[in-house]
This record gives sequence, structure tokens and C-alpha cells, in this order.
Amino acid sequence: MGDKNKKWKRPTQDQHPGGSKSPRSAISGLGDKRPIAGADVDKIYDQHPAWRISKLEPSGPFGWRGVSAEKLLEICGKLAELEAVTWREILMTRKKQNHHIAIEDLGPEAQRALRRTFPDVDQVLSLHLTGKNRVLGILQGPVMLIVWWDEGHQFCPTDKD
Repeated sequence: MGDKNKKWKRPTQDQHPGGSKSPRSAISGLGDKRPIAGADVDKIYDQHPAWRISKLEPSGPFGWRGVSAEKLLEICGKLAELEAVTWREILMTRKKQNHHIAIEDLGPEAQRALRRTFPDVDQVLSLHLTGKNRVLGILQGPVMLIVWWDEGHQFCPTDKD
């Protein structure tokens, strides 16, 4: 079909005006701790969610270690359902159930957990699954870093609890 000795072309890298090379990022704002500009927020809101689990906390008051296999399957099912809609649907249309929570609005244990794991972050994203069950984490671009499990709505207690 082709010449076996033919060399493959190496991909080129973007260059800044000064001639320095920099890696390309598929998603702007991913992993970046700066606020996202308005246009970028619209792009993110029009995307479907994705999940990253590398930051799961296994122990502690909001850890995943005590979650049963049955409950874990239920959580995965709910997250899979959310993948069918965009972040706009999740955070705007369903904002009463799914929303960011400022660090000062969290309970004392949750504030300590957030500061310990993400010292530069000042809010978390709470996704309602069922009843008082929530998954909490950090939104980076269209990807949510899932960190905590809150089975009894204790991460951010409300007057109704």
C-alpha cells in the first residue's frame, strides 16, 4: 500500500509571536484557575458534561469508602443520565437542584475538606441525584472533578435539613 520506509510527519506546534513554542489545549480554561470569560462560559454551557474521578476522596466525612456497590451503581446511572443534557440544562434550567456553593456557605467540615484538597478554590459544584444525595466537586471547563459524596446533605446544610 505504501512505502514502509516512509517517515511520518511530526505534528507542528503553535508558536507565539516571540517564537516560543507552547502546547495546544483542546479546551480553553481546562485546568486554568483564572475566571472564565463570558464567551467561554457560553461554550461550556453548550457542551455535555464529562466527569473526572482522579480527585475522589476515599475517606473522611464526605469520602467514598462507605458507599455500597448498589449505591455506586445508582450514582453512575444518574451521572450517565446527566450526560444526555448540556451544562446549560443542568446549571440553568435545574439550578435549584444543581448549583455552585461558595466556601463560606459550607459547613465547617466541608470548608476544611475544600481548603485541604483545593486551597485556591472558593466554591464547589453540587449536583443533586436523589433526595438529599449529592455529588460535589470542582468544575473545570466542561469537566467536573468529582471529589465528595454527600448522602445526607451535610456538606452544605440548609434550614430545611
